[in-house]
Amino acid sequence: MPKPLPPNQYLPETRWHTAYEKCLNLEILPATPQRTPSLQMCARVLGYMMLEAPLPAGRDNVSNEIVDCADAEALRRLARLYMDTFVYRLIRAAKGRTPASSNHPSRPSFDNIKETFKYLLEDAPRDHRTVTQLALIRDNFRCIVTGIHDKACCLKMPELNRMINAQQLPVTGTQAAHIFPESTSQGISEMNEQGRKVRLLFSYSFTFHARSHVQSKFSLSLFSYSLALNNKPIDNQSNVNVVAELNGSDIHRLENVMTLSLNLHEMFGNLEIWFEETPTAHRYRIRGIDPMLVEGLPEFVEFTSTDPALPLPEPRYLRLHAACAKVAHLSGAGEYIDTVFRDIEEMPVLANNGASADALSYALLRRGDIAVF
Repeated sequence: MPKPLPPNQYLPETRWHTAYEKCLNLEILPATPQRTPSLQMCARVLGYMMLEAPLPAGRDNVSNEIVDCADAEALRRLARLYMDTFVYRLIRAAKGRTPASSNHPSRPSFDNIKETFKYLLEDAPRDHRTVTQLALIRDNFRCIVTGIHDKACCLKMPELNRMINAQQLPVTGTQAAHIFPESTSQGISEMNEQGRKVRLLFSYSFTFHARSHVQSKFSLSLFSYSLALNNKPIDNQSNVNVVAELNGSDIHRLENVMTLSLNLHEMFGNLEIWFEETPTAHRYRIRGIDPMLVEGLPEFVEFTSTDPALPLPEPRYLRLHAACAKVAHLSGAGEYIDTVFRDIEEMPVLANNGASADALSYALLRRGDIAVF
C-alpha cells in the first residue's frame, strides 16, 4: 500500500528542505477532479525520489527540478513524466512479456558443456537465446534465488538428471530475467533534435519525445549517481548509460540477466520484488511490496558464477531496479499503472467525459508515442 511522505528531516534553509516541503504541501492539497494521477500520488513520487536518491548529488538533481516548478500543475507534470519514463517502461515490459516454458526449443541440449560454452562465448550472436544459455551455465542450471534446478535442463542432461533423482530434488521452470527489459532500450539515441535527454536514476539516459506544452526548463535529472563504496569510487564508470551499455543487442549482456523461476521473474518484472544490496559484494536481501511475496524465500542470496568468464549481474543495474521498485511501491505509482493496464485491456470504448485519458495516453505509450499531460 502507498505510504504518506514522512516528515521533513532535511536541514532548514537548504534546497533539499525547500524541495521536500513543496512535496509535503502538494500531498495535502485537495484532489482535482478529472486530473490524474492525483496530486497526492505525484507528491509522493517526487518525495520518495528524493528519499531514495543513492547519493547527495542525485538528491540535488531531484530537488532542483522540484524547486523550479512554479505551481502544483507543474509538479504534477514532472511526476507524471517520471512515472511514464521509468515505472511505466519497466512494468510495460513485464506485462507484454510472453513467458517461454522451460522446455522452450531455445534451451540448450548441453550434450557437451565445454563445447557449448566455447561456442556461446566466441561465436554465438548476442541475443536472448544465447544469454539465456550463458545465464543457465553461470547460475549452475538453477534459479539464483531458490536454488531449484531448471526442469528442461534436468530432462536433457543425463548426469544432472541422475543427481536430481538420486537426491529427490525438486525442479522448476525458469526464464532469463532481464534487469532492464529489451523494451527499455528501444528507440533510444544519444541525441535527437526533436527529443529531450532524460537522465534517469543513475544517469539512465535515453531520448524521448515530449509534448510541446511540457516546460522546456525541466532538465529531468533523477538520481545522478556516482558509483561509490564508503565514498571511494570502485570503478571508472560512474553512470549507468543505457545508450552506451544496453542499447541494441547489448541489452542481452550477461550482466543484465539472471536465471529466475517463472513466478519470481513475473514479480521482479512487475517491480513487486527487488534485491537490496548488502555490504558484502554480490550478496543481497530479497525485498517485496508485501511479506507474502517473499514468504518461503531465503532472506539473503549470494550470487556466484560457475566460471570467471561469466560475469555476475551488475550491482548498478540492480540498484536502479530496486530504486524504481521502491518509488513505485511507496508512492502508489505502480498500483496506479497496474490499474491503467487493466483499463486498457477491459475498456471497449473511450469514455466521453475524459475518464479514459490515462488509458489512452498509456496506450499511446505502448505504441511508442510518448505523451505527457
